[in-house]
Amino acid sequence: MTKTVCVLCTLLLAGNVMCASLNKPAESRMAGYRALEKQRQELLDWAQEHVGAPYWSTQKRINQAKKIRSQMYTQFQDVELWRIGQLQQKIKTLKKGVKNLPFFPFNSLPPKNLSVMAQNDLLLLMLLDIYPDNAANIPAGKLLPFLAKDENLEKYLTDYVDYLESYKQFPACVEKMDHYNQNQIKYATENKRANRRLMSALANGCQKYAQKQMEQKQIQANNARLAQNIRRWQNENKKKKTLSFPFLRGESNFW
Repeated sequence: MTKTVCVLCTLLLAGNVMCASLNKPAESRMAGYRALEKQRQELLDWAQEHVGAPYWSTQKRINQAKKIRSQMYTQFQDVELWRIGQLQQKIKTLKKGVKNLPFFPFNSLPPKNLSVMAQNDLLLLMLLDIYPDNAANIPAGKLLPFLAKDENLEKYLTDYVDYLESYKQFPACVEKMDHYNQNQIKYATENKRANRRLMSALANGCQKYAQKQMEQKQIQANNARLAQNIRRWQNENKKKKTLSFPFLRGESNFW
């Protein structure tokens, strides 16, 4: 009887966590979360923009940013669960139509298999490190404490989504990205345990390539629109001249 009650409680808890990850929190909650997120980002931006600042001044802001991040995970678990759910859904959506992702082949295991592996934290982290697409099938409530504890893991999964999204749009991005990120990829692949550095290089390189391609497409579209407008203006101007000078149409009674 006691065992049955425990199982029911576990199922109810899992159901609540799943609902929290699917349903967007109230706007008041989102506003509070965004305020903390903005405050944290401003501290991190300051550290990036003031490279020559004294060490203690920079470190103070970085530590403040870490405290705010911890506060976001403790006070806004509903928002974090929803964000994890959004990330998981994005992975599932982006994977459709992509047969093979360079460096990180797909290996999504069934939820039942993952639930067994999730009992061992180290095993689960190793699985995510090699096959990050499995994050889409791990309960959001299970991922939450890992992401709260490890900011680098959160960045790793975010980079994975960025890489997957850019690659899906422009598969050539891996081969044609800038030299800096290509060198980062080379270094990471030579050091087999540098998967997070590899993912960062792939995300940055492919995003830059995708952005450049979209800018070029926009320029081409603008040029085509300009050429079309010029042709239209020329045709309209030609019609006006024809109407103004009838002899151009061969209708003159001048003689």
